[in-house]
Amino acid sequence: MDHKDALIPEKVPYMYLNVDAVNTKDVDTQIRMDIISVVESDQFEKVIDDKFPGFGNPDWMN
Repeated sequence: MDHKDALIPEKVPYMYLNVDAVNTKDVDTQIRMDIISVVESDQFEKVIDDKFPGFGNPDWMN
């Protein structure tokens, strides 16, 4: 099902879009930095835009 065809599209509050939740002991780990790098990349944004049109992108993605 295409999410745009839902009866009532969910309005997700901005503070819950793309949350990077990490245990405080893991804040400076390489895996966390790698994930952030991928999520903030132009390639990731292109996949989201191409595969999930109408997805509620966070402000930094617009």
